Amino acid sequence: MPPVIVALDGSARAETAIPHARAVAAGGLLTLVTTMWDRDGSKPREYLEQQAAGMLPDHVETTVIHDRGAAEAILMVAEDQPGSIICMASHGRTGLGEAVLGSVAEAVVRAAEVPVLLVGPNAASHPNQTAAVVVAVDTRQTAEAIAPAAAALASSLSVGIQVVEVVAPAPVPFAPEVDTMGWPEDGTSAEAARAALLARDQPTESTILRDADPVHAIVRFVTDLPASFVVVGTHARQGLARVVLGSVAMRVVHASPCPVLVVRS
Repeated sequence: MPPVIVALDGSARAETAIPHARAVAAGGLLTLVTTMWDRDGSKPREYLEQQAAGMLPDHVETTVIHDRGAAEAILMVAEDQPGSIICMASHGRTGLGEAVLGSVAEAVVRAAEVPVLLVGPNAASHPNQTAAVVVAVDTRQTAEAIAPAAAALASSLSVGIQVVEVVAPAPVPFAPEVDTMGWPEDGTSAEAARAALLARDQPTESTILRDADPVHAIVRFVTDLPASFVVVGTHARQGLARVVLGSVAMRVVHASPCPVLVVRS
């Protein structure tokens, strides 16, 4: 797996990202980053070094950004590590702690050229590294764009992938023959994702979920499975179109029992 950048701020909440980051890194490089959240410049450095000491034998580096805001600091470190993944908890205190599910989170997701792993308040404290990765798609373009990151994640965990596509309820209620058919395009995004993943030798199954609320469908699916991680793309036309930069995205991260990997598509 690529290097993983972990945003910390000294709070216990921010530290909930660490177990998930370590699972994703799979023994690779972890970079712990924070900003100046204390007037005593030595405290952030000491804090990161303490965290790093507890992660042996992982390969860990630490970085304190003194003169940048939270989002800018995270993005700056990511630019220095092309192909990395940013991992952040959903809430913390000041500085980097304000980062996720707010204006800083949107700034990071909008600007980041690398995937961003968001650990929400309902995510399990430790990842289930034997469970499948769920890839939620809504267009062929998004499906093909997020396939490489999804395949790499599943490969590092040595698990399979479950592709889900959320579609609206059938156009004619109470008509079984119509309900089984749905709209002509139903399933095309899931099939595109499955083909892209199989091309990378990644075992994959696909499921069509019918629900007017994509968040409800995704969260219910990953809970029942259960899943280790959810992967979504940042741009789409409908359904999951706002999964990253709108209310749907925030609801997915808030409600998901596992972290959500956001991939720019």
